[in-house]
Amino acid sequence: MQGVGFGMILLQTLTRMHICFTLLAAQVLGSIATICARAFAPNRLGPGDISPDISGGVSAIWTAWFWIALFFQILIW
Repeated sequence: MQGVGFGMILLQTLTRMHICFTLLAAQVLGSIATICARAFAPNRLGPGDISPDISGGVSAIWTAWFWIALFFQILIW
């Protein structure tokens, strides 16, 4: 009985530490990816042709990069 209780305490502690580490690592990796994407992107100040402004008219969506990005989003989904 004592071994089972001690094991349960360790399991609960390891689970919390695992979740904390996973969340921390995800935040760090996401931040690094965002920093690299912002640094190496050809359009550093905005989304450019990937997210066109359709308030100017429907003709704004007829750019190749919009359809390429949409294709890859659907492919990942």
